[in-house]
Amino acid sequence: MYKSKSVGDTVRIYSISFAMAILTVILLSLISTLILTCTDNPTANIGIFSLVVMLISSFISGFATAKIYEEGGLSFCALVALGVVLLMLLSGVIFTKGQVGGGAFMNYGCYFGVFMVSSFIAVRMPKRRKRHR
Repeated sequence: MYKSKSVGDTVRIYSISFAMAILTVILLSLISTLILTCTDNPTANIGIFSLVVMLISSFISGFATAKIYEEGGLSFCALVALGVVLLMLLSGVIFTKGQVGGGAFMNYGCYFGVFMVSSFIAVRMPKRRKRHR
């Protein structure tokens, strides 16, 4: 979509992609919380719901990031994914007072992996040709 000409454009596109990725995680987390509150025992399924939220949000964000900035390729997508994962890790360390468990690292790794796979799919997808009449 965007054709970058300067560093400022790249930073702007990175900021948009980063914000979109964070908002996707937050939105899907709120939807997941709404679903969990309707169950009898919300804490029983919280692990699987957090993993599902991570997988869906990372797929959407990775695909959209690769389509927004096609020139950047997979390296640009990797920078966005690393930024999001580092922000999640930092917030996890702050909220748990340094007691981040192994399940959280599994979620972060899954987020990064699925983000990169969806970015790869988006980069390698054939472009549609416009029909001229």
